[in-house]
Amino acid sequence: AASIAEDPCDALPPGRCACADEDAAARSVLDLFGDCASYAPGELNAGFCREDGACALCGVSCAEECRPECVGATQEEYERRGDNAWSTTAKLRGAAGMRYFTHGGMHFLAIAQNLCDLFASASSCAAAHRTHPHSAVLQWDGARFGKLLAGDPADPSVAGSAAQHAFALRIPAGAALSFSFVELPGPAAAPTPIPLAIAFSLSKGVLPYRWAFSSVTHLQGVVAVAVGAPHVVWAVSDVSRSIVSLERTPVVDSLGTQVSTLRFRA
Repeated sequence: AASIAEDPCDALPPGRCACADEDAAARSVLDLFGDCASYAPGELNAGFCREDGACALCGVSCAEECRPECVGATQEEYERRGDNAWSTTAKLRGAAGMRYFTHGGMHFLAIAQNLCDLFASASSCAAAHRTHPHSAVLQWDGARFGKLLAGDPADPSVAGSAAQHAFALRIPAGAALSFSFVELPGPAAAPTPIPLAIAFSLSKGVLPYRWAFSSVTHLQGVVAVAVGAPHVVWAVSDVSRSIVSLERTPVVDSLGTQVSTLRFRA
């Protein structure tokens, strides 16, 4: 079953998410005797929130006088949500464990998810018959964690296009508890280490995933494109000295979002 996006307001008391001092709106519709902050306790207009009609638009400053649900709220809290500093990632819920790791100079966050009760055993979790949301691996883009990118966002040569084919990666790891990331030695003939993202799951055990992705290597210097059979495209590369066959078909990520209209033909 598809999981749902978390709302940061869900963790706040009822009505708290709407608490803010909206000075711009207050100035445009009200005839106040100062900005919202002037109505806070101890300030010039304290005690006049109701009389001046400031309760609705000055929720933080008027909290003690007429907005009890806003007591304890701050303007900074509201602005951080508006600026998406505490951004959420679609289709995440039931996070049970996280693992930060780096690979190839890039930064990732693996999030293990399950809907088991806290400290549940494998048998009791299975007996609950819950459909667990897929676990996720997110990538840091320089501002926040999100979809996997088509390249290193720190590489100037791809900085403008790294997110062009960003891909949401979700892993069906069952009732996942945590992740680990290791690099193991390869065979003697191939000394390059083998990177593995390993999920630990109550319902599926230990699940190793090779952390390696296919990359395009034969589309440098395309000089000609031709359409063959229906939905087939041929590209001729002068630099790579190759002819590549592509298929016109929707390519979707783990969340069903279309990320491309072309894929290589086997």
